[in-house]
Amino acid sequence: MKLYVRELNQADIPFIHIIYEQNRGVLHGNPISTNEWNECLVENKDSHEINFIIMDDHISVAWLKMNCLHKSDIWISMLIVDHMYKHKGVGGFALKFAEEFAVSVQNDI
Repeated sequence: MKLYVRELNQADIPFIHIIYEQNRGVLHGNPISTNEWNECLVENKDSHEINFIIMDDHISVAWLKMNCLHKSDIWISMLIVDHMYKHKGVGGFALKFAEEFAVSVQNDI
């Protein structure tokens, strides 16, 4: 696997919808439509959060959301890995990326 990270864009909304539905029971969440995802993550995105997509080649494999990017405390508020990619190092890769990203943001403060 050759993993990399990019920022979420509108074309990723169907992927977000699919992996959320895969994990909705564990998350104790309610059904969310693709229109609602688009409104929340693209149209009216929160300025204190950033959403990333973990990619394997050209395939979306995980969603990582980090919060509080304008303060000294930064945390992961969501990490969901597609069922087909669980137990393959994607979560560990995402955590390492999140740590490096947080350090770089805090160095910019």
